[in-house]
Amino acid sequence: MQMLKQMGMLLLMTCIYLLPILTAAHAQPQAPLPSWQDTANKKAIISFVQSVSTKGGPDFVPREQRVATFDQDGTILIEKPLPVQYEHIFRFFEEPKPDPKLAIVGRKPGEWANIGNGSLLAYQYMTLPEYSENAIKFVKENDHPTCRVPYFDLFYTPMLELIQYLRANKFRVYIVSGSWQIFLRSVAKAKLGLRKSHFIGTQTGLIDFPANTFPLRIAGTIDNNLLNLNMGKPKNIQIQIGEKPILAFGNSSSDVAMLQYASTNSHKSLSLWLEHDDAEREYVYPSEITGEKDWLKISMKNDFAKVFDKVNGEQVTCGLLPQ
Repeated sequence: MQMLKQMGMLLLMTCIYLLPILTAAHAQPQAPLPSWQDTANKKAIISFVQSVSTKGGPDFVPREQRVATFDQDGTILIEKPLPVQYEHIFRFFEEPKPDPKLAIVGRKPGEWANIGNGSLLAYQYMTLPEYSENAIKFVKENDHPTCRVPYFDLFYTPMLELIQYLRANKFRVYIVSGSWQIFLRSVAKAKLGLRKSHFIGTQTGLIDFPANTFPLRIAGTIDNNLLNLNMGKPKNIQIQIGEKPILAFGNSSSDVAMLQYASTNSHKSLSLWLEHDDAEREYVYPSEITGEKDWLKISMKNDFAKVFDKVNGEQVTCGLLPQ
């Protein structure tokens, strides 16, 4: 009798141990892009990814050539009323500085800052880790003026899902933005987890100060030959990646050249842009993109089931743009 009890107990423990494993084995995998509406655009994206990722298929693209490029501001991250990088600049100018000269660079309260070389002077002689720490601290601790949540929470959830979906299908994903590369490699990297080499932005000068010493520091200048806007995007993609993308995603006229560049790929390609047409959950403003044949216009209002993740259990809405 004692032996039967022991055998029964052993059988029970075995069942308890195996139940989670068996349940997981029979669980259905989550459908891709869960924060997207079940629209024709979503189906077209999934179909494209499957077609270029299916070995032996007519549209198969080798992994090393499976490159996707995304703009940042207004494509994966909120950009109104100002791109987040410039919100950081303005707040940085208005904080007390140990060096009095930095307080007068850029703007006085209520005035537009010089977003060229003058804005960089505020960060002059900072090391890259110092700048990165300051930028990440800003986006995590400061709220957007109308969305009323930290800037770090204002990456578009459907776009983050798309990036992860592409990575799961062995795409090499790059963020190609007009924002400074040092900002991308700080804030966007903290959100996306991509390698620093996968962030391509406008180049800021670096100096060795004092001479012939490390670490390198921010010089306070921008390389105007490497502005990452318009035709600068295809040029920098070629310089830094060396492969033409098969998928490109933007949201403004400064992204058109990148979308056109992807369209000239000899492999099957997909160019998309995000239209900001959701007055309730974000903002309404024109993309200034008319699109070409086979480009996909993604409607924030109609294609996104949600725009942002909830913050502290509350749905994020942004309201009207400040005038």
